[in-house]
Amino acid sequence: MRYVFEHNNAPAVFKKQSVTEITAADLAAHYPAGHKRILVGCAPCQPFSKYAQGDRGAKDDKWKLLHEFARLVCELEPDIVSMENVPELADHEIFETFLAILAAEGFHFDEEPAKRIIYCPDFGMAQHRHRLVVTASSSPPRRHRLVVIASRLGPISLIPPTHKPENYETVRTALAGLPALTAG
Repeated sequence: MRYVFEHNNAPAVFKKQSVTEITAADLAAHYPAGHKRILVGCAPCQPFSKYAQGDRGAKDDKWKLLHEFARLVCELEPDIVSMENVPELADHEIFETFLAILAAEGFHFDEEPAKRIIYCPDFGMAQHRHRLVVTASSSPPRRHRLVVIASRLGPISLIPPTHKPENYETVRTALAGLPALTAG
């Protein structure tokens, strides 16, 4: 994972560290002075997945990681925050708490229901998956991804789709120009 990340994102450096150990000062060192701060995170999906609900659920230690991400939002005071997860997360109080923290910190959310469902191929991504932008009042359908986008800079909304079904990017077309792997 480290090699792939650093190779594809040079000069970025891969850091493997638990969000429970990261401080706002650690993160602040990576933001250039005078620039807007964007913090993107993804709480682990496993504790919220429909496959994990039974016995594990709220007993899973990973539940607290969304609180840790919220802690970093409060301490770092970024201008924009984005977080993605499984839609089942929205069924839990922990998600409502997360959104309440964002609101208390002065973040704005897109409230337009028409902009909540995001189908990745509509935006040029070579994948067959839906994503859902939600607010505290929405309940996402299953088999989608939950995406929260929030801004302290003012109201925020996604751009309209850039692609139509007749020009969706496929994995085949996305990879077509790449050289063949030596290992096959």
